[in-house]
Amino acid sequence: MPVEIDRVLCLSCGACVGSCPTESITLVDTWIEFDDSCISCGVCVTVCPAAALRLPEKEIGPFKDPKTGEEFVREYPCKDGTPKGGVCE
Repeated sequence: MPVEIDRVLCLSCGACVGSCPTESITLVDTWIEFDDSCISCGVCVTVCPAAALRLPEKEIGPFKDPKTGEEFVREYPCKDGTPKGGVCE
């Protein structure tokens, strides 16, 4: 699993579940789980209101958006911990 979950911080709000372009996240009782279809795009990381999700060190694409077929790149961590326009500056 490329995305790390801080289970203490996670609110089980489901924001990440609805944001996942590959539908790789499932809310199970009071926690979330990722399946093997996760592409490490980082969308869930950016929408998490509790900052409970992170991509370790660096995850670099290009990744293909499963809905549009467009390629994109994400790089982590950014200086302030959040992606800027999909790529850290």
